[in-house]
Amino acid sequence: MENFLLSLLLLLFLSRLLGILAQRVGIHPLIGEVLGGLILSPLILDLVVITTPLDVFSQFAIIMVMLYSGLTTEYKSYTAHRGESILIAVGGVVVSFLLIYYVTRFLLGFSQITSLFMGAILSNTAIEVSAGVLRKSGEDDVTSVVMGASFADDVLAVVVLGIVTSLALSPGEGLSEVEGVKVLLITLAKVLIFLAATFFILSKALPRIFDRFLKGSEKVLFTITFLLTFLLAILARYVELHEVIGAYLAGLILARWRSHPDPMLKRTVYWGRINETTENMITALFSPIFFGYMGILLGDELNGISLGGPAFSRFIIVIIVIASMAVVGKLFGCGIVAYLTGFTKRDSVKIGGVMVGRGALELVLISYGFSRGFLDPVQSAAVITVTLLTVFIAPLLYTRFTRE
Repeated sequence: MENFLLSLLLLLFLSRLLGILAQRVGIHPLIGEVLGGLILSPLILDLVVITTPLDVFSQFAIIMVMLYSGLTTEYKSYTAHRGESILIAVGGVVVSFLLIYYVTRFLLGFSQITSLFMGAILSNTAIEVSAGVLRKSGEDDVTSVVMGASFADDVLAVVVLGIVTSLALSPGEGLSEVEGVKVLLITLAKVLIFLAATFFILSKALPRIFDRFLKGSEKVLFTITFLLTFLLAILARYVELHEVIGAYLAGLILARWRSHPDPMLKRTVYWGRINETTENMITALFSPIFFGYMGILLGDELNGISLGGPAFSRFIIVIIVIASMAVVGKLFGCGIVAYLTGFTKRDSVKIGGVMVGRGALELVLISYGFSRGFLDPVQSAAVITVTLLTVFIAPLLYTRFTRE
């Protein structure tokens, strides 16, 4: 416990400090927070290592970040851009998947299943990174369409991964073709049922419960908010989505509740209080811890590869190629579709830039792929590195396109 608290102290101090300094010089604080973790990692100072308590705390932090992201979504703007969000997500997933698959398969010479798996992993956009980049942007339309697209993106990623996994576990590797299709259809059905139940049942039934408790103690309503967050996170994991999707949906339900007619402004007042409380927790604690933890992961992976060896050369080549395709796939796939759906050229490139970020879901999938033998150690380290590099790249692109 003492080592965990010391690690938490160092990580919070340096990540928050560098986040503040980055913000003061016009750089997104998220970059400073990741850099703080990288400095503390085994690659540089070797003061903080990955432990189970730190990993668990970082996972809790991401849940809180996503609750806040859903909570601050302008629901009317979100629903107004629902169609555009889905189209942008499809554009980004399809272009990224095809680019990464063909380049890794025919340029780098990876096996078919490895290329398919890499394409599936890196076709996704990390909703928590998008939320971190846009948290204080003040651009409601861009924020709403990006959060909606990131959400749809995660659902599409699960479907794509299900297809790839079914192919990987085809005859001779555990499942027949019929069984593979059956597993895929069951996964897809569970996801659709979960989303339908959340959007069409919970989002209509829960506001009545919130209104009833609003007449009594607001503290009880706070507790219900967090219970809902954890419940939907658990259910999301059960249907093979990442927990962050459930947490985001919990916040989105509250955002929808707030958007209902409210002559006495009671909902608005409560929403303002929970928003302020959550924002303070995110800014002061959870965001620096989570993104700092990602910096530690990056440093840990880089530290395991010896400089100058053949593995290092291969590692660098793979990173350059995959990172280029990951950025181009989202920038053009999402940006062009955004432009075709009516956004200005400036907003379109900003949307494409924000959608470049990958994050927690990718790290989980990489671990799964490595355990299944879809990725070798160098490939796994390279994909982790690319995933974490995009945490830097996304806010840099957004900042640059915002200034132009």
